Amino acid sequence: MPTSKARIAWAALFFVLTILTLASVLKLRLGVDIQVRQCLPFTLYVNHLTPPDQIRRGQILGFVSHGEVGHGFDGKLMTKMVAAVPGDTIAIRQDQLYVNGIKVGQTMDLLDKLHEKPGAFDRTEIVPPGHAFFIGTEPHSFDSRYWGFIAFPEIVAQGYPVPGFGPDQAQFTRATLGGLVQ
Repeated sequence: MPTSKARIAWAALFFVLTILTLASVLKLRLGVDIQVRQCLPFTLYVNHLTPPDQIRRGQILGFVSHGEVGHGFDGKLMTKMVAAVPGDTIAIRQDQLYVNGIKVGQTMDLLDKLHEKPGAFDRTEIVPPGHAFFIGTEPHSFDSRYWGFIAFPEIVAQGYPVPGFGPDQAQFTRATLGGLVQ
């Protein structure tokens, strides 16, 4: 008969294999953001690797870039927050994003790194059908403010921050997008 330690080890192994099998069947992946300068304030995510049925402001979604974002990001899963959906007006004025006239997020912080002058990304656009405008919520986030819209077919995952590894998601979303979310 196995010892108590051996039984515990076998039970732990069985548990881990069961979790991994379920995660594979349910198309779930654990995402850990260990960047020194994160784009969102969450460290641990569960990513459901299926596109959402509907895309709404405030959702945390993952997409795979195929040239939209720039060199070095092709084929990589990026997780950001949806700030604007088709028909919304986005305006960047003096390096600050506004969606439908409401100030969103913080002032853009990557101009020096990108060798751009203040106002270089200022513009007003309407989000076209079949596209979304994504933001990271930290000022140094490389996001749609710099590279534009992402087409819906590129959106491949739904991100769910794990409680305890960042702020409360609902409160954080309301604080970031204000009157743009219900």
